[in-house]
Amino acid sequence: MVAVLASLVLVGQAGADVGVSIDTSAIEVRDELRPGDEYRLPQVGVRNPGNRATDYLMTVGGIVDQGVRVPPASWFQFMPRVFELRPGETRAVAVLVGVPSTAPPGSYEALVKAQIAQPEGTQVAVGAAAAARLSFTVSSPQSGPEELGGILARMSPFAAVLGGAVLLILAVLGFKRRFTLRLSILRRR
Repeated sequence: MVAVLASLVLVGQAGADVGVSIDTSAIEVRDELRPGDEYRLPQVGVRNPGNRATDYLMTVGGIVDQGVRVPPASWFQFMPRVFELRPGETRAVAVLVGVPSTAPPGSYEALVKAQIAQPEGTQVAVGAAAAARLSFTVSSPQSGPEELGGILARMSPFAAVLGGAVLLILAVLGFKRRFTLRLSILRRR
């Protein structure tokens, strides 16, 4: 479902003792994502290439002027979102994307970013960051028997049994309309 193109991205200031790198340059989701579903993307490895402990923040941002939709940050969850790494240490970060049921169909692109978290009260607004380009397509909402099956599968077992019973009753009623069954009792003499 998801193909990951791996490479190393290193961002930092020359001569600085802090930096950030990630082990993925692109995440391409080849299957269409369905509105209303949640997906777990491949983990992103974040590494501290600097020589002092540094706090990092996972975010998502848009790609400016690319002619594709940019998913809002509210669609994404990172686990963990904020963390500290010692020099040379790497941490895997889980990335979840929840596509709302109201999401418009089409192609989406975003940057999954690991950036240096700035301590509160500092004047610097943006720290160094490394990013992986994420691309995916949201499918059109489905309707019909396939969607009914998906809805029943996501419901509790009792609701699925109830749904099956309703379908069976409808099938029996349809059978009765098409065929006539006559039973008669004959009296023997």
